[in-house]
Amino acid sequence: MRKKEIAAEHDTSAKDEKINRLTEQVHELQAEQLKWRDERSALRKTIDKLQSQVRGLTDQLSAIKTKYDKVMQFIEMFDLKEKLDTFLHPITNTKKHRR
Repeated sequence: MRKKEIAAEHDTSAKDEKINRLTEQVHELQAEQLKWRDERSALRKTIDKLQSQVRGLTDQLSAIKTKYDKVMQFIEMFDLKEKLDTFLHPITNTKKHRR
């Protein structure tokens, strides 16, 4: 009978140790989970800011494209393509005229 009691105490002690180790692991994992949640939250804020900047830049690009199209219509309307080309590429055009 005493042997059974000793075995039961040893078994209980081993189980208590295992429970303590597992409890520590749970606490460590909970702390790590909080850390990852905080990091996720910070990343979400960064993503939101970047998306807002992209929207702003997209709007600016759209406005620039609209103005560009109007400028190109003006240039075509007044037959200024050659003058624009000379203005944009003076060295290339000078070589063409010299030949």
